[in-house]
Amino acid sequence: MAGLGSSFAAGSGFGPLKPDTPQHCGRSIDNYATLVAEDLRMLLVDVSCGGATTAHVLGPWNELPPQIEAVTPDTALVTITVGGNDLGYVGYLIAESCKLRGVDKLS
Repeated sequence: MAGLGSSFAAGSGFGPLKPDTPQHCGRSIDNYATLVAEDLRMLLVDVSCGGATTAHVLGPWNELPPQIEAVTPDTALVTITVGGNDLGYVGYLIAESCKLRGVDKLS
C-alpha cells in the first residue's frame, strides 16, 4: 500500500509524528493511510508530505523524490489526497474566514 499526497493525507497536526520521516512533512502516526493499512493488515509506504502539490506527486521536491515512486507493480492499494496547495486552499480559507467576521484584511 502507498500513501501519497499533501498535509490532508499526511495528517499534519493529528497526533504524534512518524519517526524517521522528514519533520517538515508532518506525517502523523494517525493519518488515514496508516489507519487503513492497519485495518487491512497491509504494509504501508507513506510518502505524504504537508505542502506537497500535484507537481510533487510526479516530480521531486527539494530532497524528496517524486511520490509516485512509492508505487510499484506489487502495490495493491494507493491512497492520494492532493490539490489543495495547488489552489492556495489554506490562504483562501483564512481570507474567507476573515470576511465572515467582517474583516477585509489581516493586519
